Amino acid sequence: MTGFLRRTFMGGSVLATVSPARADTRPKKQLTWIVPFPQDSSADLYAQQVAKSIGEKLGQPIVIDRRTGAGGTLAATLFTRAANDDHTFMVAYTGLTYASVIYPKGGAGFDFARDFVAVSALAREPLVLVINPRIIDANDLQHFLSAARSASTPIAVGSDGEGTISHLAINLLTERTNIKFRHVPYPGTAAQLDALVATSVGAAFLPPHSVTAAVANGKLRALAVAARRRDVVLNGVPTFGEAGLDDFRVSQWFGIMALKQTSQSALDRMHAAIQAALETKEVKDIWARHGARVELESRTDFARFVASEVSRWTRIAKAANIKLE
Repeated sequence: MTGFLRRTFMGGSVLATVSPARADTRPKKQLTWIVPFPQDSSADLYAQQVAKSIGEKLGQPIVIDRRTGAGGTLAATLFTRAANDDHTFMVAYTGLTYASVIYPKGGAGFDFARDFVAVSALAREPLVLVINPRIIDANDLQHFLSAARSASTPIAVGSDGEGTISHLAINLLTERTNIKFRHVPYPGTAAQLDALVATSVGAAFLPPHSVTAAVANGKLRALAVAARRRDVVLNGVPTFGEAGLDDFRVSQWFGIMALKQTSQSALDRMHAAIQAALETKEVKDIWARHGARVELESRTDFARFVASEVSRWTRIAKAANIKLE
């Protein structure tokens, strides 16, 4: 690693707790995970918990290096400049798969499919379609879609920001139903949720754990979860498939990526360590409280999933003509 990048990746780092492991499994030197979000974010939570377990398994500390800004594109661009030493990885998320499309003239500084290789999923948080019943009188998804079709003006649907996955979920719903909605972006999930509760918008796609209280007290109504199976924290809410709209899946997923030139042995070692961490009771309990899925799968399966996400969201982002600076 060059002197510049060593300073860049080490600044503000946090060391995961480790204990000795067998010598034949130890990496040659310190491991670094670049996280594109601040402390206490979902990405940081998942990274910290898995890194702790991996440090104990590999007998080598993992440095969590937070590089925030520009929706994660700053971290991803820095990652492309890291030394190819088999010891630096990045926590990626859904929004980075289409970043090269929404940042004009290559402003993202990287190409997800070209520059990175998939290692392992960390967690998936499916989004749930939620409405404010004071604005929209609908008991289920089909009633909501009927109300949207017959509305004199498009229903306002909030997102947690321009170009985010909750924004693209609205476009996907329009594509699948041929119903137009009015997109209203907010600066983050908390603001998006507040706007929905305050009746500033009628509907939104949100993480299940963020709406459980408001759904329980009747302020909001959850209509459908955008996943193959029901969510653990909103178990009474049907999936989109169960509610009559097949193959509608949208999730905020987090996973570990490596540079394309990373050796197979380093990829296999990190994948195996992550899979072992995801099977621990501590990780499963924390993930369940956040409505996140624990995904155990091969590197090949995760790579196939990532490739499909790049293709799908890139297409939708292009069709929406979203451009950010």
